[in-house]
Amino acid sequence: MSEAVGRIEEIDYIDVRSVGPHAEPRIVPKGAILSVRGWATVTEVPGISTGVYVGVDDALPLEASYGIDRPDVAEVFGSEAYASAGFRALLSTAHLDAGLHTVVCSVRDDEGRLLPLEGSEEFTIEAPFDQLVLESPRNESTPIRIDAIEIDGEPSDEPIVAGATSIVTITGWAVDRPRMGLGRSIFAVIGTLVVRGSYGLPRPDVVADQGGDRYLESGFTIGIPLDVLDPGSHSIAIRMVGADGATVYDGPELSLNVTDHIVETAALLAAEITTLASIDEVVVLDREGNICPPGASGLQATRGDQLFIRGWAIDSENDSPARAVYIGFDRTVSVPTNYGLERQDVAAVLERPHLVACGFTAFLPTAGMPAGRHRMSLRVIDQSGKRFFETSQQVEFEVTDARLED
Repeated sequence: MSEAVGRIEEIDYIDVRSVGPHAEPRIVPKGAILSVRGWATVTEVPGISTGVYVGVDDALPLEASYGIDRPDVAEVFGSEAYASAGFRALLSTAHLDAGLHTVVCSVRDDEGRLLPLEGSEEFTIEAPFDQLVLESPRNESTPIRIDAIEIDGEPSDEPIVAGATSIVTITGWAVDRPRMGLGRSIFAVIGTLVVRGSYGLPRPDVVADQGGDRYLESGFTIGIPLDVLDPGSHSIAIRMVGADGATVYDGPELSLNVTDHIVETAALLAAEITTLASIDEVVVLDREGNICPPGASGLQATRGDQLFIRGWAIDSENDSPARAVYIGFDRTVSVPTNYGLERQDVAAVLERPHLVACGFTAFLPTAGMPAGRHRMSLRVIDQSGKRFFETSQQVEFEVTDARLED
């Protein structure tokens, strides 16, 4: 009788502001994409496992990407049959409650049976203030100020008008004046959606204005991916949880209109310059955030799925990070990425520490794409903001009206 062997080796997460690795990878912000890696196979006839499935708690297990090279596993077992025993699964966390959750894994043998992998791993969904921020009464007795609004890195006024694939970034500062100090966390609330910002950024200007060094780390930035919102009008409320962890203060409200059009790159001069850039990974996620395995002809997405794209790019002519990076489709349409993420691995290989902020991610919907084969490449805007170059690397994928079977 066959048995499953293997283990879950890594649990981390991917969010819109930070790919990872993270200092506390198993404390996962609600809404981030959970990344599970490891290796697995069956004992009786190793190497002919037909699939690996990963599940959270009692939910239906989802198929992982299987067949990743693991020469270390083959070396341990002394057999090349284990050389492709690696797997990776990407799962949505948007539906999970705050608190502790368990990841389990199963292996499908050549007869179609699902064999459970011994052992499990745990992670924690961090959303301690979500309900508090949504349900608390209004309280406006402390300053919360917005300094700037950007759409895909470009300045914007209110009302905010942006495409469904854009990212709106709001920066400012906030203090808990009644308690003469800083708050606990800053949030943007859009309907029932709660987006946690980065709070604690240095703001010496606020020290000078408000008085007291206790306000030095009062700055914040909030990145809101619009692909999670329906097209139409929305209101963005900025709210802060005070130092006591119980009081919620209300800041400004902003008007937002999400269009259903794909954003196109601004008219720039195409430049014949060299660069260094790469699309490292493209993953198809269905409407529930489940990873879709590649089809017989490669990447295949059903209309309505999302593509998660990860990579990096630099402006090598100016030896600096780029101004912005876009994903170009079929040389006609382009959509912005979330650029400026930390890529220590790239900086180390290039031996250029100052280029560490060269990473990007993008979650791109396929709902508006025609069925058929498509090609994507990178369009990198240089530091001047006046020129762009398109990389020679191209990744092909297919959009269909129905899920294709292998």
